[in-house]
Amino acid sequence: MRTSPKIGTVAAGLFAVQRDLKQPVKDAKGQIRGNPDYRYLSLNALIEHVKEPMREHSLFFTQEAVESERGVGILTVIWSVTGEWVEFGPLVMPHGADGQSVGSAVSYGRRYQLLSVLGLAAEDDDGSQAKPPAASSPTQEEPQPPPAVSGRDGAAEDVGATAYGEGAVAPASPTDAQRWMDEFHPGKPHRMKQSDTVRNLKFCTQGNGKCPYAVEVANA
Repeated sequence: MRTSPKIGTVAAGLFAVQRDLKQPVKDAKGQIRGNPDYRYLSLNALIEHVKEPMREHSLFFTQEAVESERGVGILTVIWSVTGEWVEFGPLVMPHGADGQSVGSAVSYGRRYQLLSVLGLAAEDDDGSQAKPPAASSPTQEEPQPPPAVSGRDGAAEDVGATAYGEGAVAPASPTDAQRWMDEFHPGKPHRMKQSDTVRNLKFCTQGNGKCPYAVEVANA
């Protein structure tokens, strides 16, 4: 993290924004195998959610995508109108070689870094009606976020690097698995490894770990 020489005004404003902001509601629908009605928070909705509260406290933000050997890095800067600033990042997101993968990584990185900086976490729109865990299951695990989402345009929308660090994405179509094999490790089959942090995810480690192929497996 880097800052301007003085940060008193921006720190006070950021404190007020975090105090006043309510948690955003997931607004978009995607698809993941086994859950055709998966919901997530879109970048547009997040920006609209935080823009006015930040302005009320004389703050605004900028986000920049920078080159990195490990992927694309996202820098988020919180500014005060006085010129004070605090820079967060870079949050490095691995991605595939095609433009769609880069765009997905940038979108994912911008959302999750901004959520983190402002102390937010997206909620389901019916979350207030969720039933508490049964008394007989005190150690019930909280469900893990899915590794990838197929967005409204049918493409792989989410990159799961924040969730499990491997930067893999689920294929948007059956042909993607073969296409990624041909592109990232020609002549070699996908070599799947169980994720250490996401229970139901396996990802490909061929091609120096750059292959974006991942699969969701039941009871992994």
